[in-house]
Amino acid sequence: RPFVTCGRACLVLALAVALTVREPVRGGKELALREIVAAGGSYEKRLDWEGFWNAMTQNRTNFILIMQGFVVSVPWGIIFCFLNDYLSQERGLSVQAATTLVAVFGLGCAVGSIGGGYLGQVTSAIDRRLMPVFMAVSTLLGILPMLALINCEFHHAGLLPCLYAFLGGSVANLPSVNVRPILINVNPPEIRGATLTAANLVISLARGIGPSFMTTLAAFGASRTQSFNILIISFWTMTALQLLVLVWTIPADQDRMEEELRKYVTLRTSPNGSTTELTADEDGSLVTISQLSRCTDMRGSDRGGLTRAYSLKERAEGLEGRGVEIIRRSSELIGTDYAFHL
Repeated sequence: RPFVTCGRACLVLALAVALTVREPVRGGKELALREIVAAGGSYEKRLDWEGFWNAMTQNRTNFILIMQGFVVSVPWGIIFCFLNDYLSQERGLSVQAATTLVAVFGLGCAVGSIGGGYLGQVTSAIDRRLMPVFMAVSTLLGILPMLALINCEFHHAGLLPCLYAFLGGSVANLPSVNVRPILINVNPPEIRGATLTAANLVISLARGIGPSFMTTLAAFGASRTQSFNILIISFWTMTALQLLVLVWTIPADQDRMEEELRKYVTLRTSPNGSTTELTADEDGSLVTISQLSRCTDMRGSDRGGLTRAYSLKERAEGLEGRGVEIIRRSSELIGTDYAFHL
């Protein structure tokens, strides 16, 4: 029954989203693309297999994040599968007490996701290299309360075990919510959706096969307590080391992506591109619409006689059926309506 109820709720919410949420302009938040979007244009590049393959193999940040997604998710698969049963069998708690601790652990996961997003935004605003450092440190710190929950002796769901459960869920979940923003920042708009999907598939795969690691260790004589300790310590330590590498890869991959977007804008705004231009000088030099937006009003100031003021008139012209572009041409020297610094 709970599965049916949750499924119906998801269908209702999905319909509400489809009816009320407006799809954002693709690339509209990119600084490099704002000129095109402001001029009524759009980002035209589309996902293809070559672009996706290059993103997976040549973008080091993508590769590291997807690999760490697998490594960090193996213990999570074990926790989700065995924690409740482990607390009731190996730790001697009642089923009700074990379920209470798992519920507190889930609450901690929710709080950690919210707090991790906020702290990740703060660290990224200070320096984008600080976000992976924050993620690595929180991953290592998350090991401690999880080991306390697994190894300490307690016989009921009291304050101390609830504290361990809450901290185990919250601290360990601080870094996970920041993976998506990093993937978005280092990939162009047409690649982002596919990259996020690939990362989610790898995470789901790791969680699915995670319990097999515990059964494999059991085949070599390890108890479930020993298996929990070995897997959590080893896999989350490897994850922290992988995240630290992002300190060097994120700036390089993000700068390269932004440079590609700037090149795209340059092509689109060239004389043969889709953005129209403005003739604004006596010697025939051209000023684009973006340059016009940066011109300042020089009324009352001639900067030592080096300012020329032009009155401009507008005319409309169709462009490949995509709308109307505004073309302004200089006509005569009559006033101080517009000024260009020469």
